[in-house]
Amino acid sequence: MEEILLKPCPYCAGKARMIAVAPGEDGGKWMTFVSCVSCGVSSKGVRSDDRDSAIEMSKEQWNTRV
Repeated sequence: MEEILLKPCPYCAGKARMIAVAPGEDGGKWMTFVSCVSCGVSSKGVRSDDRDSAIEMSKEQWNTRV
């Protein structure tokens, strides 16, 4: 998988990381979100059947600035 490019945290400019939680044995969905390593702020969680789609949606959500 290619490197996921995340912008720095909009609050403290810290490094961001992608968190991906695998579905459970009950057949749930992938859940992903982005979290700042420094201050701990995080994006909303994204749920999807497809891991890559969930990661892409979380990345777009985090990298969008208003």
